[in-house]
Amino acid sequence: MLACASDAGDTSTSVASNATASESSGGDASSDDGGASTGASASDTASDSSGGSDSGGVDPFACQSGTYWTMGDEESPNMHPGRDCISCHATEQEEEAPQLLVAGTVFSAVHEPDDCNGVGGGLLIELTGADGQVFMIPTQSPSGNFYAEIGEIDLMLPYKAAVIDGDKRRDMVATQSVTNCAACHTQNGLSMAPGRIIAP
Repeated sequence: MLACASDAGDTSTSVASNATASESSGGDASSDDGGASTGASASDTASDSSGGSDSGGVDPFACQSGTYWTMGDEESPNMHPGRDCISCHATEQEEEAPQLLVAGTVFSAVHEPDDCNGVGGGLLIELTGADGQVFMIPTQSPSGNFYAEIGEIDLMLPYKAAVIDGDKRRDMVATQSVTNCAACHTQNGLSMAPGRIIAP
């Protein structure tokens, strides 16, 4: 689901301070994919080994929403779904470009293109730090983007991640030490990610 392949070291590291994001005491993220390797990126009861959901004849490379971000680099929480927000914001010198700790986009299909609007608002990204703290980050509508700025949450590495949609959830198989979700969850996937972060 989120971030890259697991960094399975035992050392816990805090990557931010002054937690202000919404926190909850959710349950421990667990995988229903008992046979998956620890390097796999996503799992739930409806997923296959590629991490994508049962397509039912849907083209996994097509933009499922049929809508795209068309405003270029105009500042917005919905800008450039699917792209690497953290790296781009890190290179921006303007004050209005917030520095991001964690960011990504939730899609309906595993290989949707950049700038395609993903699954809009109403989903939550659950991050559980090595210290047990749980942070809930909402997705934006209509893009499916999610993010937390540096200093908003105090996420201790390694962490567990899940996408929650009401009573449905999709958990990552392995704990993660990379918070730049879109660096690995590209259209075709990098660093053992099968492709996009997929809604449950």
